[in-house]
Amino acid sequence: MAKLQLRRFITVPVLYLLIIFVICVLQFTQGTTFSIINGPLSISGSYITDEDENRIPALPFHMVFKGLDMYIDDSSPVTLSNKNGEEENLSLLSIEDNETGISLGFSENVSLDISVEKRGDVDLLSISAKLPTSDSTLKFPYKTIKSAKEEISENSHLISTNDKQYIFQGLVDSDAKNLIFNNRATTLVYRTFIPSRGVVITDLGKNPLSSENLYNTNIDKFAATTLSALRNSLNSSYTEDDIAAFIAEMAKNGMYNNGISSVPQAFISGTTRTYKTNTFLNNLVRTNESMILQEREDLSRISRLVSEKNPSVFEFPALIPFLWDRTSTPLLNDILTFIPSLNMESVTPLQAAGILAAGMDYDTYLKAEKNPFLILEESCLRIIRESLNDLGENIFVSTDGKNIGILENIKTGKILIKYGKTYNKPEWANAGRIIISSVLSFMNDKGNFPETASFTFSADGTKKTGIVQDTSKILKASTVYPILVENPYYPREVSLSNELGRGVWAWTSAIEIKGLKVSENQIDISVRFPVGESHYLVIRGIKPFTRIQLYGMDYRTDNRFETYNSSGYVYNSSTQTLYLKIRHKSETETVRLFYETEQPETSQPADATENASKQQNPENTGEAAPAQVSQGTENLDIPVQIQ
Repeated sequence: MAKLQLRRFITVPVLYLLIIFVICVLQFTQGTTFSIINGPLSISGSYITDEDENRIPALPFHMVFKGLDMYIDDSSPVTLSNKNGEEENLSLLSIEDNETGISLGFSENVSLDISVEKRGDVDLLSISAKLPTSDSTLKFPYKTIKSAKEEISENSHLISTNDKQYIFQGLVDSDAKNLIFNNRATTLVYRTFIPSRGVVITDLGKNPLSSENLYNTNIDKFAATTLSALRNSLNSSYTEDDIAAFIAEMAKNGMYNNGISSVPQAFISGTTRTYKTNTFLNNLVRTNESMILQEREDLSRISRLVSEKNPSVFEFPALIPFLWDRTSTPLLNDILTFIPSLNMESVTPLQAAGILAAGMDYDTYLKAEKNPFLILEESCLRIIRESLNDLGENIFVSTDGKNIGILENIKTGKILIKYGKTYNKPEWANAGRIIISSVLSFMNDKGNFPETASFTFSADGTKKTGIVQDTSKILKASTVYPILVENPYYPREVSLSNELGRGVWAWTSAIEIKGLKVSENQIDISVRFPVGESHYLVIRGIKPFTRIQLYGMDYRTDNRFETYNSSGYVYNSSTQTLYLKIRHKSETETVRLFYETEQPETSQPADATENASKQQNPENTGEAAPAQVSQGTENLDIPVQIQ
């Protein structure tokens, strides 16, 4: 009896150890589990290794994304059927991980590409099928995780989980719990569902204020009202912004010279002028210092906002061109880095519009294959749409549904017009025109606006009944003018980076300015302005040159160039800044820069000797003399590729 008990005491543990050993052997010979995490997409399964060390997927296989469980097992296979309804089960042959998701390979030459993406506050799963024939239909089984709830209605198929909802866009058999793919629907999308609020954008074309002709009429009315008011203000009080808007509007109406002569002499000769009016009234070198100081302040502010990942950085006008032309690559890279993680819940309508503007400018300046701002496009449009409040035909942008910021509406409206035209989305251009035409109804007889207004509501607070303007703070016409009126005479930055290399740009009031790299040793800058008139411009990023020509003649530098009744220039090699005065003998004049080490002999026109004698007297109204220029031998090295 004792021997029998001893035998059992030894045999039972050995038997258990043997069973455990067999289980372990079977596990490691039959399958090895794995898991892949790609953002919100979780993938799990197992594989076996054949004699050639190839890994072959084994079942079950799961892909879980935001409450949705896409799975394959022996009882729920992926199936492929033909037009006759003949169906066969497919084998999972391969699983390939990549940056955006995974690719699944099946028997019968079927494959699925699964990718995940975050677009602002929208999470998105996309499944694209490659089918063997045009009459094939693929069925992929799915279910929901335990904490999720499936909600099916006539108009939508939603899954709710963690207080959020997700919607299917594609073919789904909710009864059989299959995702369906065929030749008409090869892609299925499962994404965050955000209920639509605000006005119906596609209906805005029916609004009379969406008319482009009416919009242009309203802008012209604003410009005429502003011009009349500014003309009268020159006899009393005025700001530099007033002067800039006045001269620009006079020039637009063919009265440039009259506009200049109407400016009070006290302002012209004063020391308070800045870069804002130097394209009209000279003193380029001195006033350009104010632009440099402003640049430093702007770059410092942008840098701080970027470091804080603050979306208000997108309120900065022309953000991408500003940084691109100043070769601020680190700041640009930092902006592109924080875009994917931007918290869209804190983004205002104006900031959303600024992101759209940055995306448009990104395409123009950086010309990359993939625009990183596109991931925020849908969220930005939704934020703007939800901020739109209608009152009759008028539509206003309001963040809180109560208050209206006039400047915010104007800026947002202008960006939407450009966005709609750039991407052929007329409904958004309509929205922009309606917003601006609505705000223009607040303009007074001086072209000024209230800074803010607010809605009034019915007694129960459910319906907007009117608008009350807050006239305690005034938004001046000259502040709004450069935003509303597309006037090329208004002083502005013009990038020449696409033609002459990054970092080359002009501060000008020319109707048009273009650059052309003729050769490694020559660039041409053509400037268009009314015949007989003079204007002043600053071109930045111009590397030291050997010669400069105007009217086809060599010119020499002269610090008094602005005092002559002719063209002239000064160049600062340390800042690579070219200061020019151009008097237009023809509408388009060309500034030609040479970068050769040896100067060929040049002929001068017959009147050069006469002009040279006039140059001795700075107050002489005759033309300053062209002359040979000897200024450095450094060759031009303009970057033509994106840095």
